[in-house]
Amino acid sequence: MEAEFIAEVDSINTNQPDRDAHLKSPDFFDVASFLTLTFRSTGFRKQAGDEYFLTGDITIRGTTKPITLSVEFGGIIQDPWGMTRAGFELSGKLNRKEFGLHWSALTETGGMVAGDEVNLMLNVELVKQK
Repeated sequence: MEAEFIAEVDSINTNQPDRDAHLKSPDFFDVASFLTLTFRSTGFRKQAGDEYFLTGDITIRGTTKPITLSVEFGGIIQDPWGMTRAGFELSGKLNRKEFGLHWSALTETGGMVAGDEVNLMLNVELVKQK
C-alpha cells in the first residue's frame, strides 16, 4: 500500500486572517520558501482488529522526519451515486521544533501560546475508481 499527501501551505485558513498571515510567515511555515508539506508512506501493518499503523516520512519546512500514524478503519459504503467509499481515522504526534517551527510567546499569565507537541488527527475517505 502506498499513500502520499501534499498540502499547499498557502492554503492555510483558520478563519482568522491575522493568524493565517502569521502561520504563513517565517515564524511558522514560511510559505515564501516552502510551498508544500508532504507525507509519503514507507509501510503499513495491521495492529489488531480494524486498527493499523501507517509509517512514512513527513516533510515540513524542508525537514523530513519519520512518523508513525495510528489508523482505524471505519468501514466501506456504496454512496447514492454508485461509488464505493472507505473511511479511515488517522492520528499521531510530532514535535514542531524538529521541523524548524521555533516561534514561541508567553501569555500574560506565563502560559505558552503554542506548545511543542502537535497532535495530528485526520479523517480520510478513499473513493474506488470505476
